[in-house]
Amino acid sequence: MRSNVVGARVRSVVALGVVIALAAACGSSTTSTPTAGSSVPAAGGAATAAGKERPVLGPADSTATPTTGGQVVFALEAEPDGLDPSRSSFDASGHLMASAVFDPLATLDAEGKAVPYLASGIDPSEDSKVWTITLRPGVTFHDGSPLDSAALKTNFDYWTQSFITAPSLVSVDHVDVVDPLTVKVTMKQPWTSFPYTLTTQTGYVAAPSFLQNPDASVTSVEAIGTGPFKFKEYVRGKSFTVDRNPDYWQKGLPYLSQIQFRFMPDALSRLAALNDGTVDLLHAYQPIAVTKAREEAAAGTLKAVENGGGEEDNIAINTAKEPFDDVTARRALAYATDAEKWREIAETNADHDVHGPFAPGQLGFSTDDGYPAFDLAKATQLAGEYQAKHGKPIEAELLTTPNVDDQAQMQLLVDQWAKAGIKVTIKSSELSGLIAQVVLGTYQLAGWRNFGSIDPDGDYLWWHSNAIQPSPKISTNVARFSDPEIDKALDDARGTSDPAKRAADYELVTRRLNDGVPYVWLGRPTWVIAASPRVQGISGAANGSGATLGAKTWLAKLWIAN
Repeated sequence: MRSNVVGARVRSVVALGVVIALAAACGSSTTSTPTAGSSVPAAGGAATAAGKERPVLGPADSTATPTTGGQVVFALEAEPDGLDPSRSSFDASGHLMASAVFDPLATLDAEGKAVPYLASGIDPSEDSKVWTITLRPGVTFHDGSPLDSAALKTNFDYWTQSFITAPSLVSVDHVDVVDPLTVKVTMKQPWTSFPYTLTTQTGYVAAPSFLQNPDASVTSVEAIGTGPFKFKEYVRGKSFTVDRNPDYWQKGLPYLSQIQFRFMPDALSRLAALNDGTVDLLHAYQPIAVTKAREEAAAGTLKAVENGGGEEDNIAINTAKEPFDDVTARRALAYATDAEKWREIAETNADHDVHGPFAPGQLGFSTDDGYPAFDLAKATQLAGEYQAKHGKPIEAELLTTPNVDDQAQMQLLVDQWAKAGIKVTIKSSELSGLIAQVVLGTYQLAGWRNFGSIDPDGDYLWWHSNAIQPSPKISTNVARFSDPEIDKALDDARGTSDPAKRAADYELVTRRLNDGVPYVWLGRPTWVIAASPRVQGISGAANGSGATLGAKTWLAKLWIAN
């Protein structure tokens, strides 16, 4: 759950862009028991256009019975900063790697509803203030230790005490062990959609031996989970390799013997490596890469599946720093932004007009959003008003990565803003440094991609003022935007399962965000997973990565056709 930089597109500075169902929040017991070869509910679902997976393009999967064995190389856009679910910042690449070694407690079914996955049951009390999590018997971590209630309690202790994951569980009061396979989670307030929080990073269950290792750090990747694959090797700056877990709790899975994740930041280089057989799979979002993947899939040289519409490209604005501590400057920036022109160059789906954090079909979407859309004359007027008031023009730095695509996309915006008299210079930082500056609040503007929850409760931690911490100055509310009306709407929506009430609450959130302008909305990207025709089963996800991101595939179900 980390926010994504526009261009390098990191997902999840905290691990929570939890993808949540559009349907009313889970109010009754649900139980799911995946078995080998069965159709386990796929994360992402089809409940809404946002985040919806499209059909596989190119050669169809083999109809033969999946076979065990074989290795694949999966080319990723970035090298994550670690694989500790409680302390590391998972991006799209990090989620894919983490989903190899960890299982989440819950996943999403085909309708986008949160259902138990590693857990066998996640059941609420009548008032949704107490949730009982029941674990499957006989599940073990890669180190041979049991997945029991004590281990799960240890994970909750780390999740609720870490500045990375604690904001996603701010409503949790305490966690108690009931018996060897049962944990009871007591809330400070009713939380009807709690299971969705457990479908992603806050939900990946790690072995206590990994979490408690005094020699481990936030950058540790020798992760120990219950997942389908076990850590084998990490070569910094190059690759991360995992081997098949022979004791996986889903008998018969995974099919592959080994996956090597290879870090290749340039999207076209990843595509070229797929074409020449150097790699077997890749993920990408850059328009040129998505377009080429479509063309090659149509020609039958590769297969591809797209996922899109569930995240928002935006410019995050630090409302606690000059000049953007004055809403006049923020509104001037929004009015000066021609997002339609930007999307024509920067996104595959240029017609995605975005005026808020929710796509059509999602709770919170409304055409009555109040967003200050492009109006150069109005922007120029407001920029002049700011200068008259403060005795200086609007000047700022815009953070982005050194990636060529990121630089070009941000320069488009800088040029637009200059026409309104707003002077912005680009400041480059490697991804990890950029993210650190944003969560610490030492930035003014940043190219960002975030949100994307099907149910907006998953985005609670990005907007609620309780995420703004005075010390340390680390915040998941990266805009440092505090609004009592937003706080109340978020809390009210969390505590009810009435769809009409929740929709009204989140529509209010949209209007208040757009009135205060902590973000300039740009668009919604499309992700693609592309693969060699010999790779089978690239569609869908059920063990974490696809629960939060457009780039998704269920690694345990991949197999190689001879």
